[in-house]
Amino acid sequence: MRNPNQRFQGADRFPAVVRRFNEVNKGILEGDTQGIKDYLRTWNEGHCVPPFSSEAELHQIDDLVDNPHKYAAVLIQPAQTIVDPLQWRTQFKSVGQLEDGDVRMILEGFLPEGTIFFGGLSGAGKTWIVLSIVRALTTGKPFVDMFAVKEKIPVLYLIPESSARAFKGRLLKFGIPDNPSRFLCRTLSEGPTLLLTNPYVMQCVKDTKPIVVLDTAIRFSNAQDENAAMQNKVLADAIVALRQAGAVCVIGIHHATKSSAGETPSLENTLRGTGDFGAICDGVYHIGQHEIDGTTTMKVTCVKARDFIPPEPFRLVAKKRDENGAIVSMIDKNGDFAMVDYIREMDERNNALAQAIVQNPTISVQELSERIKIDKNKITGLVKSLGWEKVTKMSPWTRIEDRNKGKASPIVDVEDAAETELATEEA
Repeated sequence: MRNPNQRFQGADRFPAVVRRFNEVNKGILEGDTQGIKDYLRTWNEGHCVPPFSSEAELHQIDDLVDNPHKYAAVLIQPAQTIVDPLQWRTQFKSVGQLEDGDVRMILEGFLPEGTIFFGGLSGAGKTWIVLSIVRALTTGKPFVDMFAVKEKIPVLYLIPESSARAFKGRLLKFGIPDNPSRFLCRTLSEGPTLLLTNPYVMQCVKDTKPIVVLDTAIRFSNAQDENAAMQNKVLADAIVALRQAGAVCVIGIHHATKSSAGETPSLENTLRGTGDFGAICDGVYHIGQHEIDGTTTMKVTCVKARDFIPPEPFRLVAKKRDENGAIVSMIDKNGDFAMVDYIREMDERNNALAQAIVQNPTISVQELSERIKIDKNKITGLVKSLGWEKVTKMSPWTRIEDRNKGKASPIVDVEDAAETELATEEA
């Protein structure tokens, strides 16, 4: 039996109000909307520590009564009961009773078990990155030929924003196997979004012990405000419930803050909305997209790593120009991204710098900065490290060696751009 005098503190308060509503709505107050609102406000004062008192908090309670479907994830959870408090020792473990071993890594050096979110601006390529991960998990091939797969694990991919045809096209590009024991999904075409606590979802997780992908995570929340901690706690609790049901890992895709554009990636700007999402995560990765002269790359940066050593930031090539100058998709060509190492990335940047100067020897530092996507304060030093400079602000770019010989002339040899001087760059 529920303890009638039980008190609820902190984050446990609102779920307790929701469960109490579920009880009284099926009792003598069923159908009496105003009566239930009055009762819940009174019950809140006697059982929540501290009680909800602000106008916004009390409005939240009224909204629960008016729109109970928004809180379905909590409504279907059974009320917590204590059968025998004297048996409390069965609910806790000593050090020796805890499971032995290190954190289980799904992708060596990159993806641990637990809850992992990928954040970035709209169009940054988050879904493509996660599909590359799914390719590795379902085929056993290393993620971008860098991070080894410890074991094949089935994937349940929930993507309520995409139609079946569009999503299938992406799956085929990556070579995701047509094997129901390895990969299952639900798209917009299969019907309304199933909340994470839906019996179908929960039973699937219990039976298959998969990695669950939420694309995007916020679509599995009925919250009207991403910054409302009470509303988003329902989603956070549902993710925890998936893990408890057997999900090896829950991968969430989420939008970054708009202000993150141009900022150094951090946990705070990688995941938009309430901090609850970042708090429940075992790992968070920021995805940023960059385009330089036809080459599109995704930079992957770990901004949170709980109990595992994070990888250094790295870039993946999505598109690049071929030998004929045409832009080619690496995914269309090879079925996956291509990893970019530091030296190769610098070579491509320097080639782009040289090409821009050859095409327009009078191009300004500001124009070069905008075209190559490099801080304008670094442009002069980078170009000089390759052997070129402007004598005056209005003069054309000239070879330093030519100027020293008294033969100042515009650059004509683009091949010099491939000769990267790393020592100068690092300085």
